[in-house]
Amino acid sequence: MTAAKRDLLRLAGFIALICAAIVFAADVIMLGLPVSGAASPDYRNLLEIAEWRLRLGSYGAFVIPFFVIGVWQLYEGIKPAGAWWSIPPFLLLSNFFINGAIYHYLFPFIGAAIKAQAQLRGVDNDVVGTLVQTMLDYLRVPYYLLLGSLILGSLWFAAAILLRPTYFPHWMALLSPAFPIGAAFHFTSILPAPIGGYLFPPLVHLATPFIFGASTVLLWNVEGDFLEKSARNIL
Repeated sequence: MTAAKRDLLRLAGFIALICAAIVFAADVIMLGLPVSGAASPDYRNLLEIAEWRLRLGSYGAFVIPFFVIGVWQLYEGIKPAGAWWSIPPFLLLSNFFINGAIYHYLFPFIGAAIKAQAQLRGVDNDVVGTLVQTMLDYLRVPYYLLLGSLILGSLWFAAAILLRPTYFPHWMALLSPAFPIGAAFHFTSILPAPIGGYLFPPLVHLATPFIFGASTVLLWNVEGDFLEKSARNIL
């Protein structure tokens, strides 16, 4: 690997870490409340959040696609495993972040509908209530598609590390994105108020600094003769 490629990998890691910090702050602004982690996912909480917070926090969606640069760094780390092992996880994990931005940006619209429902009575209230439920049902499909991309891409990424020669040590499989994100979900969901309500919304970006921080450190001084050494070790 050339010095120029190593510099690009380092830069990619820094960009991903900066993105994680920005989106973490955006999620806290948009959805943070002094409730428990278990109570945080309730959409009725949007009634308690000012419109300016929902709007400002949603702009973090414009930063999320830049995580693909960090996913490219992960891809370069497993690229020695071969195209079949490296390209699918790159595409799946990139899909998770890119489409996650779209999901993220919809929160102000859901909040506006829920606030309108709370202010109306009678027939109009039923109509808006139906609208809110329709929006939530609409989000359910992309949510599970995103979750599927994350899980499948992460398992593929971990398998490449464990079964093929890559630039990563085997323990990096534990930081395949779904695993630290899942751990962050479990950890933040059991936190009491008020801290749980501020850490549950940005739970993904409690995990991403560990993922991209580790990959940046591991690829910082990766040697160009790695493939030759790995091939000799396997044979």
